[in-house]
Amino acid sequence: MIALYVLICLVGAVAVLDLVLTVGVIRRLREHTQMFGEMTGSGAVMAEAGSEIAAFDAVATDGGRVENPKLVGVFSPGCPACEERMPLFMDRAAGYDRASVLAVVAGPDGAAAEYRGRLEPVAQVVVEPSGGAVTSALQVKAFPAFAVLDGSLVVASGTTLDALDAALIRV
Repeated sequence: MIALYVLICLVGAVAVLDLVLTVGVIRRLREHTQMFGEMTGSGAVMAEAGSEIAAFDAVATDGGRVENPKLVGVFSPGCPACEERMPLFMDRAAGYDRASVLAVVAGPDGAAAEYRGRLEPVAQVVVEPSGGAVTSALQVKAFPAFAVLDGSLVVASGTTLDALDAALIRV
C-alpha cells in the first residue's frame, strides 16, 4: 500500500516537472518570436504597399535600360522558395510586355547564370550582388520578393504572387 502512495507521488512529481518545463519552453519561444520580429522589422520582405522606392539606374543583361517596370521579382540562387515560385512568376510575367517585367537575380554571376537563362524570355533581367543598387532601392530583406509598381510607388509587395493578384489586375 505504501509503495502505491510512493508511486502516485512520483508520477505526480514528474507531471508537475513536465508542466514547469513546458511553460518554460513556451515562454522561451515567445521571447524568440519577439526577438526575431524585432530583427526583421515589420516582417515585410521589401518596400511595402504605398511606399515610394528610390530611383535606381540599371541595365538588363541584354543591354537594355530598365525603365518603369510594373511587375518585379527578386530571386537568389540556392533559395528553395525562389526555385519553387519562379515558374509562377514566369507564368504571370508571360501576360505582360517583357519591357514591363523586371527580374533581379541577387548573387554571384556564376550562380545566377541558370536563373538568368530561365527568366530572360519573359523579363528584363538584372544580375547583381546581394545589396546591389536595385535590391537596395526595393528594400529587399528576404527572397523571393515580388512587387507591383506604378512608377516609383509600390502598389503591392510580398513573398508570394497570390498577394499581388489584385494589384496586377489594376496596373
